[in-house]
Amino acid sequence: MSDEDEPNFQAEESSGGDPKRKISPWQRMKWTDTMVRLLIMAVYYIGDEAGSEGTDPNKKKSSGLLQKKGKWKSVSRAMMEKGFYVSPQQCEDKFNDLNKRYKRVNDILGKGTACRVVENQGEGCSKGQIGHINDQDEEENDGKSSRKRARKGGFSFSRSSSSTQLVNQMNNEISGVFQDGGKSPWEKKQWIRNRIMQLEEQKIGYESQAFQLEKQRLKWARYSSKKEREMERAKLENERRRLENERMVLLIRKKEIELMHIQQQQQHSST
Repeated sequence: MSDEDEPNFQAEESSGGDPKRKISPWQRMKWTDTMVRLLIMAVYYIGDEAGSEGTDPNKKKSSGLLQKKGKWKSVSRAMMEKGFYVSPQQCEDKFNDLNKRYKRVNDILGKGTACRVVENQGEGCSKGQIGHINDQDEEENDGKSSRKRARKGGFSFSRSSSSTQLVNQMNNEISGVFQDGGKSPWEKKQWIRNRIMQLEEQKIGYESQAFQLEKQRLKWARYSSKKEREMERAKLENERRRLENERMVLLIRKKEIELMHIQQQQQHSST
């Protein structure tokens, strides 16, 4: 899929009558695996994942069209920054083509399996790749109806998954292995050992991450504690200076009163 030629070039890539477009930077090229991955990442980070497929043209507004056009221009710029000179229309057409293919894979295999196919194979799912999907994937999707899959619609490039889904996936994997009559008891035991080792490695990774987070928390606690002490010292210093200022004011007023008293005595003595 990733090696197919781009479907169409729109009028915006043609030279037309505009002298600025006589030398077009757009090239007719084959989409490589790297380009497809970059396209998906660019669309994911720039904006709406959905292309123009499936929208009602009667409900489109001018502002929506302008926003969509700007999105694909941004995607095209991101591709060009990596050295791939593809037009906004090429990016949109390719992404819509990918989206239609993933919808088809999702309808056939179910969302979970389709996501794993994409993650493992990079950016596509050809007929040969579908043929290599193992029995565990088929076991996972036995209980899902085609109507439910169609209702979900479309493949999402989201990386999020709940813990419940992970536990259910593990249960399905275990059931698939133990119900596989082609595996010997030794092979099943070996699979369990390998799976446990993988989970232990993940556990170590989580513990390492927790340790790093705790280090950051303690570092921040020390930093904030130091700043609090500095602020407290500054507050006390400010209070000390305020009291000194007040003391000097009282001292001056005292001298002023003494001076007034001396003046009164001089006036009485002169009279």
